[in-house]
Amino acid sequence: MPDNFFDVVDISTINMDLIVTQLPGAPTWSSIENTTQGKYISAFLASEDILKAEGINTAMRLAHFLGQGLIESNFFRATEENLNYSAVALRATWPGRFPTDAFAEEYARQPEKIANFVYANRMENGDEASGDGWRYRGRGIIQLTGRQNYRIFGDLLGLQLEDDPDILTRDFRAALHVAAKFFSENNLLALADADDAKKISRAINRGNANSSSPAHGEDDRIWWTAKALDLFRKEEDDLLNPREGGKLTIGHKGARVEEFQRMLAGLGFAVGGFDGDFGPATQRAVIAFQQQADLPVTGIIDKATALAMDEALTGQPTPNNRVNADENTVRETGSETPDDTNQIAAAGVAAGVAAAAAAASELLDGEEEAAPTTNTETQTPQTPPTTSGGVNWILIGCLLIVVVAVTVIFLRARKIKKDQVKDYQEGKIV
Repeated sequence: MPDNFFDVVDISTINMDLIVTQLPGAPTWSSIENTTQGKYISAFLASEDILKAEGINTAMRLAHFLGQGLIESNFFRATEENLNYSAVALRATWPGRFPTDAFAEEYARQPEKIANFVYANRMENGDEASGDGWRYRGRGIIQLTGRQNYRIFGDLLGLQLEDDPDILTRDFRAALHVAAKFFSENNLLALADADDAKKISRAINRGNANSSSPAHGEDDRIWWTAKALDLFRKEEDDLLNPREGGKLTIGHKGARVEEFQRMLAGLGFAVGGFDGDFGPATQRAVIAFQQQADLPVTGIIDKATALAMDEALTGQPTPNNRVNADENTVRETGSETPDDTNQIAAAGVAAGVAAAAAAASELLDGEEEAAPTTNTETQTPQTPPTTSGGVNWILIGCLLIVVVAVTVIFLRARKIKKDQVKDYQEGKIV
């Protein structure tokens, strides 16, 4: 996330239509400004301090936070969980708790009764009669659920959530803070850095990142996370050069990122290609360089890291110039592929020449034998096994097959060699 992403003195100066039209139905800001959606968005834009304090400080983390929040809150339209399930929906959502249609019908379309049943004796809730299931139903951006969670996050943030759970439906900034704290306290930031929307989805919705069951709306969560990331990535024009105090981190993209990808590759670190996209492969390369250079290991290209890379490259008379590398460069790394492919190509050509020579010899022999002979016993002409005109088409066909095969072998060997050189140039191999 850019350092100035939320540096807005007056929210009214933002073209909010550019933001809200990304939501389903493409609404306008004027149509939702005073609705739940509008209040969530306003709180979001006014909460830079909260997000940074909880470590949601990169484009990747911000995208995962927003992608999950959008689905949990029905695209910022819901402040609390909708439990108005039909019997069919109850069977589908909680098949173990509603084993028969008849039993599901007893609870259908009764939200409070449903909550008290499905959340009873869980998350420090009391039994069904206690009413805790309904009292501590899902609320806020992350749909915080259960007495235990209300107590824990209330204590962490100094909010009386256990006594007054409806704070999360009235105070949108508090709802956002609880969601951000949930991310930081449940190790979801590391999963965001790894761009693992599936595990984050299951951690939030299933309570276990490694659950074998998909989260509700898992595909939507993943899709909206990717969409949010596209909106939050900083393009090259906005990126400050790390040498001048800027920072490049996972989620950034553009020519500035590509520059450092090429530098890392030149220093012998595999970055997965020069696509200008600061992803996990580039982050791993940065971490490896920082470890080698005895720098703080952050995975972020800051001023110290950038200058150290410059110095490392300057110290090499001919620094692993991967961009201009050829097969000799790859061979010098110890790879046997260039020599192996040369041998394959040479062997193919040699085999082809030998086969062609043999075929030519056979054709010449065939011409000498092509004249009609006479059987001394029967006095009838005897013709060699050729077609009209004395041309041996079978041999010619075989010769053509040999030529094609040799050509394929030669071209394939060249392609293998070229592909490896290209992979080396792009830092995909070290």
